[in-house]
Amino acid sequence: MCVASQETSKYAAIGTCSHHCTTSSSDSSAAARMTKVLKAKQALAEAFALLLFLGGSCFYVFTVAALGILLGTVAATMGQFGLLAIPVLLVMMLLSGGTTPMESMPVWLQYLMKVISPTPHFVVFSQDVLYRGAGLSIVWPEILATAVIGAVYFAFALRRFRRVIFEG
Repeated sequence: MCVASQETSKYAAIGTCSHHCTTSSSDSSAAARMTKVLKAKQALAEAFALLLFLGGSCFYVFTVAALGILLGTVAATMGQFGLLAIPVLLVMMLLSGGTTPMESMPVWLQYLMKVISPTPHFVVFSQDVLYRGAGLSIVWPEILATAVIGAVYFAFALRRFRRVIFEG
């Protein structure tokens, strides 16, 4: 940093200085401190994004497990469950927007998939958190939608399970 006096200000216009210009040690240590602060802030943001992703993934796992329990209450045997689960889960995955864009589907199918499947919400959530660095204030609607779908599946599964067990 060059500190010139009043008399050398005329040289500043042409880019020269009559004093010896050096970078002070306080400027370099301030830059080092700022670099450390920025690295710590980025590490904290990455840790929060990882925790947010893991938390949202837990809601998704709960919802898919509730759907699996619901399908298990419909099937009488393990073989029937396998044959029932494959098309249901496969169709939900293929129409989720993860492999093909949701916008390329008919509008009625988009709405149907967003109502009955947790996967489109998880795809949007994952893309927002992992690719765009979104925070909880942006992705909470997707987490809430996944949790609501999971709660509905779990309620139906619980009701059906009780009916199968206790009513024979």
